Amino acid sequence: MLTIYKASAGSGKTFRLVVEYLKLILSDELNYKHILAVTFTNKATAEMKERVVSQLSEIAKGEKNAYSDIVVKETGLPPSILKQKAKAVLRNILHDYSRFSVSTIDKFTQRVLKAFNRELGITPGYILELDNDMILQEAADRLIMEVSGNKDLLKWLKNLGEERIRNNKNFNIKTEILKLGQELFKEHFQVFFSGEDKKLYGRVHLKQYSIELSKIINFFVSELKKKGEKALSLIHKAGLDVSDFSYGKSGIAGFFLKLSEGNIPKLGSRVLKAGEDCESWVSKKHHNRDSVTGLIEKALFPLLNETIDFYSRHFIKYNTAKKIVANLYTLGILNDLQLEIDKIRYEKGILPISDSNLLLKKIIGDSDTPFIYEKIGNIFHHFMLDEFQDTSGLQWENFKPLVLNAMAEGKSNLVVGDVKQSIYRWRNSNWKILANEIEEDFKGQNIKLVPLGNNWRSSDTVIHFNNSVFPLLVDSFSGEYINHIAEAGSTPENPFTSIFEKIYTGIEQIPGERDKPREGLVRISFIEGSEDEDYQGQSTQLLLQQVKELQDKGFKSSDIAILIRRKADGLPIIKQFLEASEEPGNAAYNFDIISNESLFLSSSKSVSFVIQLVTHLINPGDKIVKATILNEYKNYLQPALHKLNKDIVYTTIQNDGQHQFNFTPPGNTETCYQLTNSFEEEFEAIFTPITGQLKTAILNASIDEAITMICRAFNLFELKEDVPFIQALIDQSAQIKTNFTNDLSNFLKWWDEKGANLSVNVNDDTDAIRLFTVHKSKGLEFKVVLIPFFDWPILWSGNQTPTIWCHPGEAPFNMLPLVPVSANKTMAQTIFAEEYSEEVASTFIDCLNLIYVAFTRAKSVLMVNAPYKEDDKTLTANRLLFNIVAQLGGKDEWKGNYSPESMVFQYGNLAYENQSGGKEKTEAIFSEKYFFTDFNPRLKLRPRSGNFFSEEAGTTNKNLGQLLHEILAEVIVAGDVGKACKNALRKRKVNTKEYAGIYAWLTTLINSPGAKDWFSGRYTVLNERPLLSKDKNKRPDRIMLSENEAIIVDYKIDEIESDKYKNQVAGYSHGLKNTGIKKVTGYLWFLKPNRIEKVCEL
Repeated sequence: MLTIYKASAGSGKTFRLVVEYLKLILSDELNYKHILAVTFTNKATAEMKERVVSQLSEIAKGEKNAYSDIVVKETGLPPSILKQKAKAVLRNILHDYSRFSVSTIDKFTQRVLKAFNRELGITPGYILELDNDMILQEAADRLIMEVSGNKDLLKWLKNLGEERIRNNKNFNIKTEILKLGQELFKEHFQVFFSGEDKKLYGRVHLKQYSIELSKIINFFVSELKKKGEKALSLIHKAGLDVSDFSYGKSGIAGFFLKLSEGNIPKLGSRVLKAGEDCESWVSKKHHNRDSVTGLIEKALFPLLNETIDFYSRHFIKYNTAKKIVANLYTLGILNDLQLEIDKIRYEKGILPISDSNLLLKKIIGDSDTPFIYEKIGNIFHHFMLDEFQDTSGLQWENFKPLVLNAMAEGKSNLVVGDVKQSIYRWRNSNWKILANEIEEDFKGQNIKLVPLGNNWRSSDTVIHFNNSVFPLLVDSFSGEYINHIAEAGSTPENPFTSIFEKIYTGIEQIPGERDKPREGLVRISFIEGSEDEDYQGQSTQLLLQQVKELQDKGFKSSDIAILIRRKADGLPIIKQFLEASEEPGNAAYNFDIISNESLFLSSSKSVSFVIQLVTHLINPGDKIVKATILNEYKNYLQPALHKLNKDIVYTTIQNDGQHQFNFTPPGNTETCYQLTNSFEEEFEAIFTPITGQLKTAILNASIDEAITMICRAFNLFELKEDVPFIQALIDQSAQIKTNFTNDLSNFLKWWDEKGANLSVNVNDDTDAIRLFTVHKSKGLEFKVVLIPFFDWPILWSGNQTPTIWCHPGEAPFNMLPLVPVSANKTMAQTIFAEEYSEEVASTFIDCLNLIYVAFTRAKSVLMVNAPYKEDDKTLTANRLLFNIVAQLGGKDEWKGNYSPESMVFQYGNLAYENQSGGKEKTEAIFSEKYFFTDFNPRLKLRPRSGNFFSEEAGTTNKNLGQLLHEILAEVIVAGDVGKACKNALRKRKVNTKEYAGIYAWLTTLINSPGAKDWFSGRYTVLNERPLLSKDKNKRPDRIMLSENEAIIVDYKIDEIESDKYKNQVAGYSHGLKNTGIKKVTGYLWFLKPNRIEKVCEL
């Protein structure tokens, strides 16, 4: 059985998931091993695990709560039995926690991939890479660097650049490569591009394809050009000119003029009207109207209709060819780019997370379900999929066979989701699966649809407002969609016009606590302004006043969330609130804000200083970097360190007795340091004493070690507020070192492209206002939601125009099975009109869903600030909301809620929150010391090569000794000398001439009177074998055993430090004696003088 819960916002889906999980595990004590619950985020995973364990604990104690009441009711189990079962299940889970399978979908995917790494041909220790952009950047850089050695690629890139210049487009080829390269990580393209059709995208085939498309384009243009030239010839022969016709160059004669020049204008209303009526061709006041009309009726009118007919019959093909050709040159580079990406993956042992689902599909598509379970170590009978609207097509294809298998065995499964909250389409999520496909996939199976219609989150006021507004918004979006498609030239009768109503059917929610008195506030403020900056400034000021109003009513800062659509919108808000917090009149208010933007690594002065210093060490001649370092240190870091008596720079300079510059931080903290013309001298005086000592060590260190050295040298770890940022930078640099590069130059490149915008994680208990993008807020709830910049565009424009991968269905376009097409309005008049209509519909739904998610985060208060422009015709959400709010204000139910004068809609009241407000803050806990382990003292580099002979340096005792040790380690008896020397020759340890000398010398040594018996064969010989002890391993050169007697021999070249060598041999001998051997004798054999010395006899 499959139960599909359609859970609107605040309807308690997590509660229902936990209830269903409890029912399953309480029905069988070992069921927890056979349930896979999949959530969308790690936070949701942790929350569900915590709820399951805590509820089991409470039920085991006999405590009654909402969960236990429902479980008792729905299972029919008596409380006493339930208590016993809960104890047993809780004990089993805690003792076998690894099989308590609640995880994100990505974690489950990685678990299967790890089990099948051998079959997939990937290294077991692969590194999962979450950042596709970094891989793509490196692949694009490599591709461009290899151009000089690949003439075919060079010619193709040259043609790409020329084509873009001809079309007045940005000729930055790398930008274009990166833009289309993003498609390599999208599921729709990945599924296709992994097959045999991939070969069709080689440049040879693409060139042929381009020729076929060019034929279509050239035929259309040349035929119309002929017709234009013919028309102009008729006009000129009659002694007329373009100006003799209505509207001149903008009219019908101008249409022919453009055609004659090879330009293809649209078939506008004037041209179409002229094809129906000759009267519109020429003004009634024209001095020679009759002769002009005669020419029109006799020749031009028939020619125009012939032209319109040809245009209409061939334009779709022509426009389709033009749209495909626009991306063809870039498409020809995708194979090369994919090859570079594959090389990076292989070289660095990384697996992009975007490839994971495709690899998993190969496993599940080709394997029996039991075999998969056998490999991963769990047999799952029940599947529980949360946030199903955010599931991608590949993810569902991977889970579907597992769910089908479970259903075939009669096991229960469930999915929970809400199409209205699908806002991650840009991350491959596919709401169509929940909206339509899942019911088709399991048609004829035991499926149960359960809507969760109660809202347990929001106040009655917020619920009632959303119930009233969203049906009207749905109608408005649907109407705008139909208008847009019609304007684009596509037919409005398409299968997507009804999708809005289908998705939002049953949107009305019922308050979960019906007996609770109506409370809460919804306020929509429209701000009149002609310029975006003017509106943004006014809205930010209004936002500040709203926060003060809320805190006056008892709301804490942590109760408030500010939601924005774009990350960039957060910066003016942060700036405004920081400035307001410094004003004396705002001392009673807490304007602290926590956001990704306020916690960027680049916002830390210490981190910024470190980055600039690394830049200086790599490029010491850059004056701007020197000035930046000086400014950052003197104005920000030095004053803070001076207060702690930790200013290493001042201390260093003072100790050196240099006082040419004022190194002491200013006593007045409001006084800013100003650069002077002699700033370079000042920089050298201040920083060279430190950087001179650091430079060699830093340039030889790993990235994370280099950063730590800088921070330690300048005492930056003493700045407690900056330590989290520094630690985050060190962690990131260690990851970069492992995954990508250990080069400081590439690290700086990473910083510029991505690192500066990474954020530091913070404690959720901090009393501060939260600033989120709407996407980040999904799944969260807040007492107060403020939306300051509700100027959201509904459809893309400009650089945001997406690329759609289309399947051409007719020749010659189907020479490629999949082509990228830019989704602007002209796409509506191609063979891909249906794909365009679908993409526009999906984008409209994305925006509508985004509004729904934003408006349903509020528990008690919702405030929205939106711009208003009179006679606004833009396709924006604020225009539609204004029309709806004005419409509501005219209804009896909402009379008095909307004021046309102030343009404010207000519903409900702002009640006082019975809690302490103001500046209650959670005190941060800092480590008193920041510890770092320096590995350098533990690491030793071998200063010389292990090779014996060096033409440049000659022979040394050290490498001679090493060589003899290696040769003698292979000698058991005297006859082994020749073989051992030949091995040294084969390994190129010696050359032919040297081989003869070494062989003769060793033969003489081994046959000398004192050593001859050792190589006679009467001993059991152990060469270079370790003697294990509690202290350390000991490795004598040669041990010879005979019954209860042992002889130890250690080889030395000469007699230097002979006392040290004696102690060493004595130590070996005592160690061997402790093994139980009755007699042990130790010898030193000095090879150069060929002298054997007895060290001990034990």
